[in-house]
Amino acid sequence: MNTITPGYVGFDYGRNVTWKERSDLFWWKNKTVEMGGFMEPHGYGSEAPDRIDWISSAASEDFSRPSGVYSSSDSHSTSDSPKEGYATITKDAPHPFTLQRAIAHSSFAPGAWVHEESPVFGKAVMDYMNYWSPNTKNAEDNSNNNINNDVFLIADGGCTDNLNVMASIRRGVDRLILWDNPGTPLQTKEAFDPYARSPRSDDVSPDLMPFFGYHWVVRGQSTRHNQIFSKADFPRVVAGLQAAQASGASAVRTFNLTTIENEYFGIPAGRQLLVTFYHAGRVFEWEKQLPYATRQLVTPDTGNVTDPTNLVRGGIFANFPFFNTFLQLDLTAEQVNLLSHMSTWIVERNRDHFDLSRTPVVDNEGQVVGWVPKKDGDYNLNLIGDSENFGFKTEDDKSIYV
Repeated sequence: MNTITPGYVGFDYGRNVTWKERSDLFWWKNKTVEMGGFMEPHGYGSEAPDRIDWISSAASEDFSRPSGVYSSSDSHSTSDSPKEGYATITKDAPHPFTLQRAIAHSSFAPGAWVHEESPVFGKAVMDYMNYWSPNTKNAEDNSNNNINNDVFLIADGGCTDNLNVMASIRRGVDRLILWDNPGTPLQTKEAFDPYARSPRSDDVSPDLMPFFGYHWVVRGQSTRHNQIFSKADFPRVVAGLQAAQASGASAVRTFNLTTIENEYFGIPAGRQLLVTFYHAGRVFEWEKQLPYATRQLVTPDTGNVTDPTNLVRGGIFANFPFFNTFLQLDLTAEQVNLLSHMSTWIVERNRDHFDLSRTPVVDNEGQVVGWVPKKDGDYNLNLIGDSENFGFKTEDDKSIYV
Protein backbone atom coordinates (compact mmCIF):
# COMPACT_ATOMS: atom_id res chain seq x y z
CA MET A 1 0.00 0.00 0.00
CA ASN A 2 1.55 3.27 -1.15
CA THR A 3 2.05 6.28 1.06
CA ILE A 4 1.40 9.47 -0.93
CA THR A 5 2.93 12.77 0.21
CA PRO A 6 4.09 15.96 -1.55
CA GLY A 7 7.67 14.70 -1.11
CA TYR A 8 7.47 11.05 -2.09
CA VAL A 9 5.28 8.14 -3.12
CA GLY A 10 5.86 4.51 -2.19
CA PHE A 11 6.37 2.35 0.87
CA ASP A 12 9.41 1.75 3.01
CA TYR A 13 9.64 -2.02 2.97
CA GLY A 14 10.45 -4.36 0.15
CA ARG A 15 9.18 -7.76 -0.78
CA ASN A 16 8.41 -9.98 -3.71
CA VAL A 17 4.68 -10.04 -4.43
CA THR A 18 3.28 -13.05 -6.29
CA TRP A 19 -0.22 -13.41 -7.64
CA LYS A 20 -2.14 -15.19 -10.35
CA GLU A 21 -2.66 -12.94 -13.32
CA ARG A 22 -6.18 -13.08 -14.60
CA SER A 23 -7.30 -12.91 -18.18
CA ASP A 24 -10.80 -11.77 -19.08
CA LEU A 25 -12.28 -15.17 -18.28
CA PHE A 26 -9.97 -17.22 -16.05
CA TRP A 27 -6.87 -17.35 -13.83
CA TRP A 28 -3.88 -18.43 -15.83
CA LYS A 29 -0.37 -17.88 -14.46
CA ASN A 30 1.69 -16.74 -11.50
CA LYS A 31 3.56 -13.46 -11.67
CA THR A 32 6.14 -12.12 -9.21
CA VAL A 33 7.15 -8.46 -8.93
CA GLU A 34 9.60 -6.87 -6.55
CA MET A 35 8.11 -3.82 -4.84
CA GLY A 36 9.08 -1.12 -2.38
CA GLY A 37 11.09 2.09 -2.10
CA PHE A 38 10.16 5.71 -2.79
CA MET A 39 10.27 8.21 -5.62
CA GLU A 40 9.27 11.81 -6.04
CA PRO A 41 5.61 12.26 -7.06
CA HIS A 42 6.26 13.67 -10.52
CA GLY A 43 8.05 10.43 -11.42
CA TYR A 44 5.31 8.14 -10.15
CA GLY A 45 3.61 6.47 -13.09
CA SER A 46 6.49 7.05 -15.49
CA GLU A 47 8.06 4.22 -17.43
CA ALA A 48 11.07 2.60 -15.81
CA PRO A 49 14.32 4.52 -16.34
CA ASP A 50 17.35 3.02 -18.01
CA ARG A 51 19.34 3.28 -14.82
CA ILE A 52 19.51 4.72 -11.32
CA ASP A 53 22.58 6.72 -10.36
CA TRP A 54 23.13 6.04 -6.68
CA ILE A 55 24.79 9.03 -5.07
CA SER A 56 25.37 7.97 -1.47
CA SER A 57 24.70 5.37 1.15
CA ALA A 58 21.70 6.22 3.26
CA ALA A 59 21.87 6.25 7.02
CA SER A 60 21.33 2.98 8.82
CA GLU A 61 17.73 2.05 9.54
CA ASP A 62 16.33 4.26 12.28
CA PHE A 63 12.75 3.76 13.43
CA SER A 64 12.59 7.34 14.73
CA ARG A 65 12.24 8.77 11.20
CA PRO A 66 10.81 7.64 7.88
CA SER A 67 13.10 5.65 5.63
CA GLY A 68 13.34 8.58 3.25
CA VAL A 69 13.31 8.72 -0.52
CA TYR A 70 15.38 5.74 -1.54
CA SER A 71 15.29 1.97 -1.75
CA SER A 72 13.99 0.34 1.41
CA SER A 73 16.46 -1.21 3.83
CA ASP A 74 14.91 -4.66 3.90
CA SER A 75 14.38 -5.05 0.18
CA HIS A 76 15.09 -8.31 -1.59
CA SER A 77 17.83 -6.64 -3.57
CA THR A 78 21.51 -7.40 -3.14
CA SER A 79 22.24 -4.25 -1.13
CA ASP A 80 22.60 -4.52 2.62
CA SER A 81 21.28 -1.03 3.33
CA PRO A 82 19.00 1.54 1.70
CA LYS A 83 20.50 3.82 -0.94
CA GLU A 84 19.50 7.10 -2.53
CA GLY A 85 20.07 8.49 -5.95
CA TYR A 86 18.59 9.98 -9.11
CA ALA A 87 16.88 8.41 -12.08
CA THR A 88 16.41 10.16 -15.41
CA ILE A 89 12.93 9.72 -16.81
CA THR A 90 13.05 8.71 -20.48
CA LYS A 91 9.28 8.78 -20.95
CA ASP A 92 6.85 10.74 -18.79
CA ALA A 93 3.82 9.19 -17.18
CA PRO A 94 0.92 8.83 -19.66
CA HIS A 95 -1.22 10.76 -17.18
CA PRO A 96 0.44 13.17 -14.71
CA PHE A 97 0.10 12.12 -11.09
CA THR A 98 -1.92 15.08 -9.85
CA LEU A 99 -3.49 15.72 -6.46
CA GLN A 100 -6.85 14.89 -8.01
CA ARG A 101 -5.60 11.43 -9.02
CA ALA A 102 -4.13 10.82 -5.57
CA ILE A 103 -7.49 11.64 -3.99
CA ALA A 104 -9.31 9.46 -6.51
CA HIS A 105 -6.99 6.51 -5.83
CA SER A 106 -7.43 6.71 -2.07
CA SER A 107 -11.21 7.14 -2.39
CA PHE A 108 -12.02 4.23 -4.69
CA ALA A 109 -12.90 1.82 -1.89
CA PRO A 110 -14.69 -0.79 -4.04
CA GLY A 111 -11.80 -1.06 -6.51
CA ALA A 112 -10.51 -4.47 -5.44
CA TRP A 113 -14.05 -5.86 -5.33
CA VAL A 114 -14.87 -4.45 -8.77
CA HIS A 115 -11.80 -6.07 -10.31
CA GLU A 116 -12.41 -9.41 -8.59
CA GLU A 117 -16.01 -9.52 -9.76
CA SER A 118 -15.40 -8.36 -13.32
CA PRO A 119 -11.86 -7.82 -14.62
CA VAL A 120 -13.20 -6.46 -17.92
CA PHE A 121 -15.34 -3.84 -16.20
CA GLY A 122 -12.54 -3.09 -13.73
CA LYS A 123 -10.10 -2.34 -16.50
CA ALA A 124 -12.67 -0.04 -18.10
CA VAL A 125 -13.42 2.10 -15.03
CA MET A 126 -10.30 1.91 -12.84
CA ASP A 127 -7.24 4.11 -13.06
CA TYR A 128 -3.89 2.50 -13.75
CA MET A 129 -0.24 3.39 -13.18
CA ASN A 130 3.10 2.24 -14.47
CA TYR A 131 5.15 0.94 -11.55
CA TRP A 132 8.85 0.30 -11.11
CA SER A 133 10.72 -0.13 -7.87
CA PRO A 134 14.06 1.30 -6.69
CA ASN A 135 14.41 -2.04 -4.91
CA THR A 136 14.70 -4.06 -8.08
CA LYS A 137 17.85 -6.11 -8.42
CA ASN A 138 18.45 -4.60 -11.83
CA ALA A 139 18.75 -1.19 -10.21
CA GLU A 140 21.76 -2.38 -8.20
CA ASP A 141 24.09 -2.35 -11.18
CA ASN A 142 24.15 0.86 -13.21
CA SER A 143 25.38 -1.06 -16.24
CA ASN A 144 22.24 -3.19 -16.34
CA ASN A 145 19.60 -1.24 -18.24
CA ASN A 146 16.69 -3.53 -17.49
CA ILE A 147 14.63 -2.17 -14.60
CA ASN A 148 11.29 -3.95 -14.33
CA ASN A 149 8.20 -2.00 -15.37
CA ASP A 150 4.62 -3.18 -14.80
CA VAL A 151 1.14 -1.67 -15.08
CA PHE A 152 -1.22 -1.88 -12.11
CA LEU A 153 -4.84 -0.95 -11.58
CA ILE A 154 -5.04 1.37 -8.56
CA ALA A 155 -7.67 1.55 -5.81
CA ASP A 156 -8.09 2.49 -2.16
CA GLY A 157 -5.50 0.76 0.05
CA GLY A 158 -8.15 0.36 2.74
CA CYS A 159 -8.89 -3.02 1.22
CA THR A 160 -5.85 -4.25 3.17
CA ASP A 161 -5.50 -1.85 6.13
CA ASN A 162 -8.26 0.72 6.51
CA LEU A 163 -6.48 2.58 9.33
CA ASN A 164 -2.98 2.53 7.78
CA VAL A 165 -1.50 1.16 10.98
CA MET A 166 1.24 -0.83 9.27
CA ALA A 167 2.81 2.20 7.60
CA SER A 168 2.67 4.19 10.84
CA ILE A 169 4.48 1.49 12.80
CA ARG A 170 7.02 1.10 10.02
CA ARG A 171 7.74 4.83 10.30
CA GLY A 172 8.62 4.38 13.95
CA VAL A 173 5.43 5.80 15.47
CA ASP A 174 4.97 4.40 18.97
CA ARG A 175 1.95 6.49 20.02
CA LEU A 176 -1.13 5.67 17.96
CA ILE A 177 -4.69 6.98 18.01
CA LEU A 178 -6.95 4.65 16.03
CA TRP A 179 -10.18 6.55 15.33
CA ASP A 180 -12.36 3.91 13.77
CA ASN A 181 -15.73 4.58 12.12
CA PRO A 182 -16.81 1.11 10.96
CA GLY A 183 -20.26 0.04 9.85
CA THR A 184 -20.41 -2.44 12.73
CA PRO A 185 -21.51 -1.38 16.24
CA LEU A 186 -19.56 -2.66 19.23
CA GLN A 187 -21.60 -5.36 20.92
CA THR A 188 -22.27 -5.06 24.64
CA LYS A 189 -20.63 -7.43 27.11
CA GLU A 190 -23.97 -9.21 27.53
CA ALA A 191 -24.06 -10.01 23.80
CA PHE A 192 -20.35 -10.74 23.46
CA ASP A 193 -18.04 -11.61 26.33
CA PRO A 194 -14.53 -11.54 24.78
CA TYR A 195 -13.21 -13.71 27.61
CA ALA A 196 -15.84 -16.39 26.98
CA ARG A 197 -15.69 -16.93 23.21
CA SER A 198 -13.97 -15.85 20.02
CA PRO A 199 -15.55 -12.97 18.12
CA ARG A 200 -17.96 -13.21 15.23
CA SER A 201 -17.69 -10.88 12.30
CA ASP A 202 -20.40 -8.55 13.66
CA ASP A 203 -19.16 -8.29 17.27
CA VAL A 204 -16.43 -5.69 16.80
CA SER A 205 -15.14 -3.46 14.03
CA PRO A 206 -13.69 -5.53 11.17
CA ASP A 207 -10.92 -2.93 10.95
CA LEU A 208 -9.63 -3.72 14.46
CA MET A 209 -10.02 -7.50 14.74
CA PRO A 210 -7.38 -8.44 12.10
CA PHE A 211 -4.70 -6.69 14.18
CA PHE A 212 -5.27 -9.42 16.76
CA GLY A 213 -5.47 -12.29 14.29
CA TYR A 214 -9.21 -12.46 13.63
CA HIS A 215 -10.32 -12.02 10.04
CA TRP A 216 -12.97 -13.23 7.63
CA VAL A 217 -12.98 -13.79 3.89
CA VAL A 218 -14.67 -10.77 2.32
CA ARG A 219 -14.76 -10.09 -1.40
CA GLY A 220 -12.55 -7.14 -2.29
CA GLN A 221 -10.65 -7.19 1.00
CA SER A 222 -7.53 -8.92 2.25
CA THR A 223 -6.68 -8.56 5.94
CA ARG A 224 -5.29 -12.04 6.58
CA HIS A 225 -1.74 -10.68 6.92
CA ASN A 226 -2.62 -7.93 9.40
CA GLN A 227 -1.94 -9.50 12.80
CA ILE A 228 0.54 -7.41 14.79
CA PHE A 229 -0.71 -8.02 18.35
CA SER A 230 -1.18 -11.22 20.32
CA LYS A 231 -4.65 -12.76 20.46
CA ALA A 232 -4.17 -12.83 24.23
CA ASP A 233 -4.48 -9.02 24.27
CA PHE A 234 -7.78 -8.97 22.38
CA PRO A 235 -10.18 -9.71 25.29
CA ARG A 236 -8.91 -6.92 27.52
CA VAL A 237 -8.96 -4.37 24.70
CA VAL A 238 -12.53 -5.24 23.74
CA ALA A 239 -13.69 -5.44 27.37
CA GLY A 240 -12.19 -2.03 28.03
CA LEU A 241 -13.98 -0.51 25.04
CA GLN A 242 -17.25 -2.17 26.08
CA ALA A 243 -16.94 -0.74 29.60
CA ALA A 244 -16.21 2.71 28.21
CA GLN A 245 -19.21 2.51 25.89
CA ALA A 246 -21.45 1.39 28.76
CA SER A 247 -20.38 4.44 30.78
CA GLY A 248 -22.02 6.65 28.17
CA ALA A 249 -18.89 8.63 27.41
CA SER A 250 -18.04 6.70 24.20
CA ALA A 251 -15.84 3.67 23.52
CA VAL A 252 -12.38 5.16 24.14
CA ARG A 253 -9.54 3.34 25.88
CA THR A 254 -5.72 3.37 25.78
CA PHE A 255 -3.50 0.29 26.08
CA ASN A 256 0.15 -0.64 26.18
CA LEU A 257 0.64 -3.29 23.50
CA THR A 258 3.66 -5.19 22.21
CA THR A 259 3.96 -6.20 18.58
CA ILE A 260 4.48 -9.73 17.37
CA GLU A 261 6.49 -10.27 14.22
CA ASN A 262 4.69 -9.61 10.96
CA GLU A 263 7.02 -10.60 8.17
CA TYR A 264 4.55 -9.67 5.44
CA PHE A 265 4.51 -5.97 6.42
CA GLY A 266 8.00 -5.92 7.87
CA ILE A 267 6.92 -5.30 11.49
CA PRO A 268 9.43 -6.62 14.06
CA ALA A 269 8.41 -8.31 17.29
CA GLY A 270 8.84 -6.49 20.58
CA ARG A 271 7.86 -2.94 19.59
CA GLN A 272 6.28 -1.23 22.60
CA LEU A 273 3.27 0.82 21.49
CA LEU A 274 0.80 3.03 23.33
CA VAL A 275 -2.48 2.76 21.42
CA THR A 276 -5.68 4.73 21.96
CA PHE A 277 -8.72 3.04 20.42
CA TYR A 278 -11.94 4.81 19.53
CA HIS A 279 -14.77 2.58 18.31
CA ALA A 280 -17.70 4.50 16.81
CA GLY A 281 -21.06 4.05 18.44
CA ARG A 282 -23.89 5.79 20.20
CA VAL A 283 -22.81 8.13 23.03
CA PHE A 284 -25.56 8.26 25.62
CA GLU A 285 -24.17 11.06 27.80
CA TRP A 286 -23.87 13.26 24.72
CA GLU A 287 -27.37 12.32 23.53
CA LYS A 288 -28.80 13.42 26.89
CA GLN A 289 -27.37 16.91 26.37
CA LEU A 290 -28.92 17.44 22.95
CA PRO A 291 -31.96 19.70 22.55
CA TYR A 292 -35.13 17.66 22.90
CA ALA A 293 -36.12 17.94 19.23
CA THR A 294 -32.66 16.85 18.05
CA ARG A 295 -32.49 14.02 20.58
CA GLN A 296 -35.76 12.63 19.25
CA LEU A 297 -34.28 12.47 15.75
CA VAL A 298 -31.36 10.24 16.83
CA THR A 299 -33.29 8.02 19.28
CA PRO A 300 -34.56 4.67 17.89
CA ASP A 301 -38.34 4.41 17.57
CA THR A 302 -38.45 0.71 18.48
CA GLY A 303 -36.61 -1.77 20.64
CA ASN A 304 -34.39 -1.04 23.63
CA VAL A 305 -33.37 2.60 23.24
CA THR A 306 -30.45 2.07 25.65
CA ASP A 307 -28.93 -0.66 23.48
CA PRO A 308 -25.90 0.90 21.71
CA THR A 309 -26.41 -1.39 18.71
CA ASN A 310 -30.01 -0.18 18.24
CA LEU A 311 -29.95 2.71 15.77
CA VAL A 312 -32.50 5.12 14.37
CA ARG A 313 -33.50 3.74 10.98
CA GLY A 314 -35.46 6.56 9.39
CA GLY A 315 -35.47 10.31 8.99
CA ILE A 316 -32.67 12.76 8.32
CA PHE A 317 -30.29 11.00 10.75
CA ALA A 318 -30.96 7.42 9.67
CA ASN A 319 -28.16 5.05 10.79
CA PHE A 320 -26.46 7.78 12.86
CA PRO A 321 -23.58 7.60 13.67
CA PHE A 322 -22.99 4.71 11.24
CA PHE A 323 -23.74 6.54 8.02
CA ASN A 324 -23.51 4.10 5.13
CA THR A 325 -20.39 4.94 3.12
CA PHE A 326 -21.91 3.48 -0.04
CA LEU A 327 -25.51 4.68 0.12
CA GLN A 328 -25.08 7.89 2.16
CA LEU A 329 -22.12 9.55 0.48
CA ASP A 330 -23.82 12.93 0.07
CA LEU A 331 -24.25 13.99 3.69
CA THR A 332 -26.34 17.02 4.47
CA ALA A 333 -25.10 19.98 6.50
CA GLU A 334 -27.21 18.78 9.44
CA GLN A 335 -25.68 15.29 9.32
CA VAL A 336 -22.13 16.61 9.08
CA ASN A 337 -22.67 19.12 11.90
CA LEU A 338 -24.17 16.55 14.25
CA LEU A 339 -21.38 14.03 13.58
CA SER A 340 -18.77 16.77 14.02
CA HIS A 341 -20.35 17.95 17.25
CA MET A 342 -20.41 14.42 18.67
CA SER A 343 -16.77 13.81 17.68
CA THR A 344 -15.68 17.08 19.33
CA TRP A 345 -17.60 16.18 22.49
CA ILE A 346 -15.93 12.75 22.58
CA VAL A 347 -12.43 14.23 22.34
CA GLU A 348 -13.16 16.87 24.99
CA ARG A 349 -14.76 14.37 27.35
CA ASN A 350 -11.88 11.90 26.91
CA ARG A 351 -9.12 14.46 26.61
CA ASP A 352 -6.71 12.47 28.79
CA HIS A 353 -6.65 9.78 26.10
CA PHE A 354 -6.09 12.24 23.26
CA ASP A 355 -3.57 14.59 24.93
CA LEU A 356 -0.41 14.09 22.89
CA SER A 357 1.56 16.64 24.91
CA ARG A 358 1.90 14.12 27.75
CA THR A 359 2.44 10.38 28.05
CA PRO A 360 -0.33 8.69 30.05
CA VAL A 361 0.03 5.83 32.50
CA VAL A 362 -2.78 3.35 31.87
CA ASP A 363 -4.12 0.37 33.78
CA ASN A 364 -4.92 -3.04 32.36
CA GLU A 365 -8.47 -1.91 31.51
CA GLY A 366 -7.22 0.97 29.39
CA GLN A 367 -8.04 3.81 31.77
CA VAL A 368 -5.65 6.72 32.27
CA VAL A 369 -4.44 6.67 35.88
CA GLY A 370 -1.52 9.10 35.74
CA TRP A 371 1.19 10.71 33.66
CA VAL A 372 4.80 9.85 32.94
CA PRO A 373 7.02 12.61 34.40
CA LYS A 374 8.83 14.61 31.74
CA LYS A 375 12.59 14.63 31.62
CA ASP A 376 14.75 17.68 31.00
CA GLY A 377 15.09 18.24 27.29
CA ASP A 378 11.91 16.39 26.33
CA TYR A 379 9.87 17.92 23.53
CA ASN A 380 6.22 17.28 22.82
CA LEU A 381 6.34 17.58 19.04
CA ASN A 382 8.91 16.45 16.51
CA LEU A 383 9.16 17.40 12.87
CA ILE A 384 10.29 14.39 10.85
CA GLY A 385 12.17 14.45 7.57
CA ASP A 386 14.89 16.16 5.64
CA SER A 387 13.70 19.27 3.82
CA GLU A 388 16.79 19.32 1.60
CA ASN A 389 15.52 16.24 -0.21
CA PHE A 390 12.36 17.95 -1.40
CA GLY A 391 13.47 20.88 -3.55
CA PHE A 392 11.52 22.39 -6.41
CA LYS A 393 12.45 21.49 -9.98
CA THR A 394 12.06 23.23 -13.31
CA GLU A 395 9.74 21.86 -15.99
CA ASP A 396 12.74 20.80 -18.07
CA ASP A 397 14.34 18.81 -15.27
CA LYS A 398 13.39 15.17 -15.86
CA SER A 399 15.35 13.70 -12.97
CA ILE A 400 13.60 12.32 -9.91
CA TYR A 401 15.00 11.52 -6.51
CA VAL A 402 14.59 7.90 -5.42
